[in-house]
Amino acid sequence: MGDMAEMVLDGLICERCGSFTDEEESGYAKLCGECERDLRQKQVRPRRFWKKKNPPRQR
Repeated sequence: MGDMAEMVLDGLICERCGSFTDEEESGYAKLCGECERDLRQKQVRPRRFWKKKNPPRQR
């Protein structure tokens, strides 16, 4: 495995953008603060499978 891959898996660099994280080695892959904020802003609610006006029939 390459040096960069090991650094991502150790938690030294961000798994998404490759920049250094603020903390020390954590032993697992993680995101930097900027990528975490970016993902939180882009989260959307899941779509519904049916419209509210036409709920599924109950027997």
